[in-house]
Amino acid sequence: MPQMETAVLELLNEHFAAPVVRATTAVLDAFAAAASNPNRSLGSLDDYAWLRGRSIVDPDFERAAIHSANGPLTRVFADLDGDLDKLAATDRRRLPHDLFAPSVGVHIEVDEVQHFASAREPTLQRYPEFGFGEEWYPAGFDVDGYLRLIAEHRGRADRAFAHRQAATFPGERGRQRQRAFNDAVRDFAIGEATGRPVIRIPILNRSDPQAGIEFARPYLERFLGVEA
Repeated sequence: MPQMETAVLELLNEHFAAPVVRATTAVLDAFAAAASNPNRSLGSLDDYAWLRGRSIVDPDFERAAIHSANGPLTRVFADLDGDLDKLAATDRRRLPHDLFAPSVGVHIEVDEVQHFASAREPTLQRYPEFGFGEEWYPAGFDVDGYLRLIAEHRGRADRAFAHRQAATFPGERGRQRQRAFNDAVRDFAIGEATGRPVIRIPILNRSDPQAGIEFARPYLERFLGVEA
């Protein structure tokens, strides 16, 4: 596990009630196999096969009955100038995750500076329009707060991986646009499938992970509970 994720994991288990573990494939599959949500269309998660960067062109996404998220994600993909034909030709690997609280079914992402590039801004600006934070897409982070962090840190973030390309997002800063899309896939698809949010913890100073915990504290306390 990357060093920063380990540091955040230790802080979460020190200060919050629900145990947090690394989100390995085995952990997520075990949770999915046991999960059942009668208030939603899918009834059982079965597995996380649907959670891929190619989700909007993947039959598994439809089989999982995650229909509502397809609209926002298709529009986000277009906003980021993605290439649908190239997306359909990509591999079927599941998107990786950082941390997970199995007892409450909550995913946690540790967002370092590369997640605050300019490409992420237009996707977040449209979240309220897509109903993020409402019934189908529970919010696990402060969208306005994230937009402020982008405004503050975009210079450093835009330099991170600026040279990296991505076939599904041809042109300049393709990797940054791909990351912005994949973050949106997690936010919307996981929210609809599980009824639980993706909590995002911003880590913009690697020597001070506690600052990220404090930023996310309202959501961490709400969904993980406070250690007695």
